[in-house]
Amino acid sequence: MEFAALMTRCGADFLKVLALPVAVGVSGGADSMALAWLTRRWGGRVLAFTVDHGLRTEAAQEARLTYERLQSCGIACRVLALEGLGTRRLQERARQHRLARLEEAAWQAGAPALLLAHHRHDQEETLWMRQQGGSDWPGLQVMAASALRGRVAVLRPLLGISPQRLRATLRQAGLPWCEDPSNHNRRFERVRVRQDLGASQRQDLHNLRDRALSEAGAEERAVAGLLAVACRWEPEGWVSLAPGPLQAGGEALAVSALRRLVRLVGGKAYPPSRQATAALLQRGGGSLGGAVLGARRGRWHLVREERGLPAVPLTDQLLWAGRWRYVAGAEPVGEARAPLLCAPLGPHVSRLKSPAPEAFVPRAALAALPGIWQGGRLVAVPAGMRGLQESGRPAVSFIWESGVPVTGARLLD
Repeated sequence: MEFAALMTRCGADFLKVLALPVAVGVSGGADSMALAWLTRRWGGRVLAFTVDHGLRTEAAQEARLTYERLQSCGIACRVLALEGLGTRRLQERARQHRLARLEEAAWQAGAPALLLAHHRHDQEETLWMRQQGGSDWPGLQVMAASALRGRVAVLRPLLGISPQRLRATLRQAGLPWCEDPSNHNRRFERVRVRQDLGASQRQDLHNLRDRALSEAGAEERAVAGLLAVACRWEPEGWVSLAPGPLQAGGEALAVSALRRLVRLVGGKAYPPSRQATAALLQRGGGSLGGAVLGARRGRWHLVREERGLPAVPLTDQLLWAGRWRYVAGAEPVGEARAPLLCAPLGPHVSRLKSPAPEAFVPRAALAALPGIWQGGRLVAVPAGMRGLQESGRPAVSFIWESGVPVTGARLLD
């Protein structure tokens, strides 16, 4: 009954009512094994995903063992591989890559939501680390019980439950789990925080989070109201701003709004700092976080910086630069058997712009759009973009899919 109430609280009931797949990320540790087992008892079509991160020689064996344990509980499971982690900030990068891989797998399986086993102590440790790093109120909200991320909702029903209770649940059910030795290695910051935080400190952190939720919620509502009157989203992936209304509510609110827009347009994982954003606002132009702020005829425009945009092989459902999703059409593009690349239009856009587009579109915004290239030749442009309608090239479908909500990312707390 308690777990059913937790699932209701994080908004998961629709999954069971509509008989949709319930995706669960399972590392094989006690927390995620408990979540998978509890979700199986709760009901619905549970599909577990476990990631072989390859960070230790035992990783593949542990992933296989987790697969077998879940299968024995009647839980379908798929093992996912993780590659390209590099060597710097390994634990953090592994966490980010793992989450992205789980999200993609859930979406491909038709699951609109992904359940994760973050618990009370995870929440407290993240809050401590962010507080020590000087995070602002939105950052101090830490994890939400339900939040939008990419193409799925991420649900965390166990945020109020201690890890000790989850282990007790598995012991009572007679279910084993894997222990990751890196969870006890004090070389990692999170492990040090986990081992050093006392009970009174953890309670203080909960009080701090309550205040953060209140302060950040008020800020989010104010930002949403400001953007409604000062900002216009444009279909080519850029933003038009009215500087007067943007700054009418004061610098602090304008900085909060502009940080969110820079993250949206620039495609970075996190927004720029308040200090850097305030400097950009005062200058009224410049580059920051992968975006460029310019001005024309009394309005500002925020566009994606062309620098750093990738050239990658074209595949069906490619998510290019973390922003544009390619949707393959029935008509072939380019010559048969020749490789196709997706890369920015770049300087080539000056030869493509319509002589009199129906509305102003910054050249830089068009230059940062994806094009399809073959052998150094541009063979197709994105459809529906103003300024490119008379390019003389075939048009193919790209859908904006940055997965970055400007406001409203947190559904439930």
